Amino acid sequence: MQKYQIGELAYIIESTIHVTQVKILNYAGGYYTIQFSNGGGIRVSENRLYKTKEEAEQIVTSVKARNMIQY
Repeated sequence: MQKYQIGELAYIIESTIHVTQVKILNYAGGYYTIQFSNGGGIRVSENRLYKTKEEAEQIVTSVKARNMIQY
């Protein structure tokens, strides 16, 4: 069952640091086709998408904190 509807806005994390708003274009075979604001698009699995910008930014913050830990 798909979590996002066609035409809905969602957020994706790019390069583990940038949160970008995308539009859901299609869902097939467990993958969503998304469109970026610049017109480009890709297919991604559901686990790469987030409902809110805050949810995605929380993930980015935790990844940044984990990468800052010195051994």
